[in-house]
Amino acid sequence: MSPDVSAQATWQVPDGYVAIPIAADQLQAPLRLCAVVAREPDPAAGHLVTLRELLDARVLLGCLTDAGGQVHRWLELWFQDPDRLADVPALIEAELTNLAVDRRFTTQYEALRRAEPDGVIATGAEGRHPLPVFLDVEAGQPVHPAEPGTASPWQLCTDDAVLEECNLPRYSTSLARYLHLPGKTDAASFIPVTQRSPAPEGGLALGDLLGGRDLLPLNPGAGLMIVRELAPMGFETFLDLLAGQSWPGLRHGRRTLHLGTATRMMATDRDLSLPADGRLFLGTHGRRGRLVESYHLRLCALAGAIEAISQQVAATQRPLLNLTPASLAVRLPPPSRGLPYLWAVRTRLVDPGHVVELDIAGAQESYAMPARPLGPSSYRPDAISAAAEGHGSLRIRRVVPAAGDATSLEGTFFTDQRLPVAGHDMVWFRLPVGTSRLDFYARAETETALAHGEWRFRTIARALDPTQVAHLEAAAGPSIADVPFKVIPMLGTPCDLFSFAVLCTRALLVGEQHPLPVALDEMLSLARHAADSHDEKRPLSTRIRELLEADSRWSESLGPHRLSHEPIEPTEAWDLVPPELWSDTLAMIVGAFPGIGPDSICPDLATCPRGGAHTVFDATRHELDQLLLRTRSLIVIDFTYNREVRNAIRDLTLSLDEHVEAANAPLR
Repeated sequence: MSPDVSAQATWQVPDGYVAIPIAADQLQAPLRLCAVVAREPDPAAGHLVTLRELLDARVLLGCLTDAGGQVHRWLELWFQDPDRLADVPALIEAELTNLAVDRRFTTQYEALRRAEPDGVIATGAEGRHPLPVFLDVEAGQPVHPAEPGTASPWQLCTDDAVLEECNLPRYSTSLARYLHLPGKTDAASFIPVTQRSPAPEGGLALGDLLGGRDLLPLNPGAGLMIVRELAPMGFETFLDLLAGQSWPGLRHGRRTLHLGTATRMMATDRDLSLPADGRLFLGTHGRRGRLVESYHLRLCALAGAIEAISQQVAATQRPLLNLTPASLAVRLPPPSRGLPYLWAVRTRLVDPGHVVELDIAGAQESYAMPARPLGPSSYRPDAISAAAEGHGSLRIRRVVPAAGDATSLEGTFFTDQRLPVAGHDMVWFRLPVGTSRLDFYARAETETALAHGEWRFRTIARALDPTQVAHLEAAAGPSIADVPFKVIPMLGTPCDLFSFAVLCTRALLVGEQHPLPVALDEMLSLARHAADSHDEKRPLSTRIRELLEADSRWSESLGPHRLSHEPIEPTEAWDLVPPELWSDTLAMIVGAFPGIGPDSICPDLATCPRGGAHTVFDATRHELDQLLLRTRSLIVIDFTYNREVRNAIRDLTLSLDEHVEAANAPLR
């Protein structure tokens, strides 16, 4: 069953690596937050072990050590990195200021702490900028740059008044960031630390702080920080483990890191024909036992995933829009005696999404937008990656005064591109107005189109000064060429529910002979056929079961034999998994696809309750919980129930014996 936990190795930093405290005040602490650093840099990955890159942060491997150097917990160190926002679309530039980025980061910390209180360590740096820090790898110490002579440390300047006094961009309204020496206002006291920070004339560069020392930048821009317990295994890797594959461990360039006993055990190739290796209860029952248990554990992982997604959305009230298996990871607690270690894992959301909320003055709703272009993916609805953008021509028909100092425009827009707009979708324009360029938002009136590629529009009123109004009135009539535009579709958490349905398809129906595009196409086809046969008196699962029984092609492509990565006949799999249970499983997936038909939980990709964006996941979460209760009974025997059945059979047998004996009595 489970491994001998008494033989657990002490957790230590892997050979060739060193744990360096992330702040000078940690050097003498009994417990120390450290970054894990390679003594010799990997040719591709460098010194630091990067776990992932997020929209506005990078996540590095860290650990919590004691004074003796023993590792007590492996950690993720999230360091805020505003430079990762340098390539955001022009449309959302104004939404991303230092204050907005800081607020987003702190909100994310609060969401993580609420979702997993035992998995987050509070340091105070989640809402208060720490000192900038570099690492002296050879000495194994952190370095905070300071002014020679006074030893006054450089700090991040967040005071708008001080920055304005030196003719530098305000912290609150830009993405420019500067280190400075408090109390000084000369140019040499400000050092730009982001790409969008204009260098003050006669100022210093960041390299000037190091005094020629070869130091490794860890958090040079004094970004906010989140410390979280490590979830080292990706979601798809966990699915592969359930299929009997091994896990090589955490990768750092060309190296493999084994962090504790559990990772070492899972990094060993296993022979499925041998007795149980500590992963599963039913490993000794062959492929039949492994199929049933894998079914339950896959549902467990999916239930943990939707719980984590729902908690994230509940805390932020914004969708993710880029949910894929890479957004999820598995946390590995230490093995316990008597319990297979694959039963103790916990699914966690590790990428909170790349979404920025666009608040348009005068619009009824806020619009969620990916901060980076998202290409086509099986895990995303087409509406996310296919939103039209480009350049076109625009003609202003009228400049219309609105309430107060607000003004709107009426006009016609031309483009050769296909411009799919519907419902609450918005179109963004950027127009030259005098010496500046102004953003306008409009809903395209497709019903008034006069020709192909031509739309009438009326913009949402926005505040303009008299000079700007005069420039627009002067521009009315002639065509304005090369106007950038972008369609902003109304997208909400139903998009994430779609992604989760695809994730379920990946977890339950994909194998070497049945890739995701094929499995997903079959699932969507099944969903449409079920919608065609919709009947309020017949549940979705009943109709799905009828489809599976009526056409063997459905049973072949979407049957429970897809759970096994070992050769198994479909008929054998149906003997192991009750048809009613499997039909309910497929019905859970079908219902999660938005807009397929009356069986869909969400009618489209946008509709969700105001202030309750997370509630779109409730029905699917409930269905998964019910499936878990039923699949567990396939694995763990209910002895009480079995005794009742045994006693009933015994009583019936005794009764029959008595009747037979009585019937045969005259013959004696």
